[in-house]
Amino acid sequence: MKRTRACYILGAAELKGWWPSPKDGDMILAADAGWKHLRKLGWFADAAIGDFDTDAPPPQGVRQTLCKAVIRLPVEKDDTDMAAAARIGLDGGCGAFYLLGGTGGRLDHTLANIQCLARLAKAGVSAYLMDAEQTLTALAGPSSIVFAEGSRGLVSVFAHDEIVEGATISGLKYSLSGARLYNTRALGVSNELTGGEASVSVARGTAVVVFPGTLLANLIRNEA
Repeated sequence: MKRTRACYILGAAELKGWWPSPKDGDMILAADAGWKHLRKLGWFADAAIGDFDTDAPPPQGVRQTLCKAVIRLPVEKDDTDMAAAARIGLDGGCGAFYLLGGTGGRLDHTLANIQCLARLAKAGVSAYLMDAEQTLTALAGPSSIVFAEGSRGLVSVFAHDEIVEGATISGLKYSLSGARLYNTRALGVSNELTGGEASVSVARGTAVVVFPGTLLANLIRNEA
């Protein structure tokens, strides 16, 4: 399947910061109470999806102005509402995922959304979890990201799998070459972009990368 469209998923947490704008043909989904962001963003969603335990679904009287459909999920289920929305995006042929309103609320849901990033990376698509200060993405080896020349700020790299092999960090203050990262040691925390082109790559395993959200527009991503 050729994945040419993006998927935007709105969670219930506060929206701040910068994110790309959906283009014609992109998919927009609201997870649970995330539908409440639709009006202020001026977005019309393909669906509002969830068990709606956080809040009620869109009222019938305004539903036609906010979304095409409402998909109700059982309260007792294996996936979070955000993960269920991501699965719809995958089934719909999306190749880039932007998860908004997925941090800053309940810590357990933030961790679940990071796991959702890792699942999407292992499915071979790019995904970003965004808030006011930073953006998170996952790299499932072999894959890499490149920060364009002029980029500044802190970058952290964490092993999501138990072991990540062949981690290489170049163009930042502290470099690594073919290193092994463990999910019990924060070796890659708080590295620093110095203004030149910089890159992070992993050969095997899945890593989570945290970087300033303002850099997303100039990020180059390569999936092997």
